[in-house]
Amino acid sequence: MVTIRDVLNKLKWTNQINNYIVVYVSRGGSPNNEEVVELSRVIMISKDGFTYISNRVGRRTYRITG
Repeated sequence: MVTIRDVLNKLKWTNQINNYIVVYVSRGGSPNNEEVVELSRVIMISKDGFTYISNRVGRRTYRITG
């Protein structure tokens, strides 16, 4: 199984991360319950998600639940 971590790390290692966005379901007050993240804003990739700098609220962490 390929994980989001695998995908993000591959993009990072091949210097392609700045060319992509990720859209995920948000539990917050986002329009349509979706968040759009430019991957150039990712500052940390972990085994259970990623941390990025948001335009609206600064640093945010997205954790994958399963």
